[in-house]
Amino acid sequence: MRNRVRAGRLVAAAAAGVLGVTGLVGTAEANPYAPNVGYGYANVPAAVICVQQFYNHFTPSPPIAVDGRFGPETYAAVKRLQSWVDVSYPGQFQLQVDGIFGKRSGDALISIARGDWRLPEHYVSQCAYALPATRNL
Repeated sequence: MRNRVRAGRLVAAAAAGVLGVTGLVGTAEANPYAPNVGYGYANVPAAVICVQQFYNHFTPSPPIAVDGRFGPETYAAVKRLQSWVDVSYPGQFQLQVDGIFGKRSGDALISIARGDWRLPEHYVSQCAYALPATRNL
């Protein structure tokens, strides 16, 4: 009995190790359960950091602090980021400029980030999992 328990633990540890390694090198899929980022939402710090870094990377506006907290500065940045998407990609995404980073904003920014050679693929994949999106991008 003791050997079965030990073998079971080894199998579980090996499976966790394989999942951990493949999760680091494989392309992450969108997380359909990722909450919106904005006032009134859970605001997972990893998702807020992605939004803040995308804002700093893509918009020509002065950078904001990347601290994982959603506050007035990040709220204004989300609105400017949504406007930037609509101006830079006319008719392609048609985001509502509301300061809420939801599934449509996630679809747009992950799609744009995947096409930007300056952003590391592993970073974009992590954000694709952390941010709300309607589909795998």
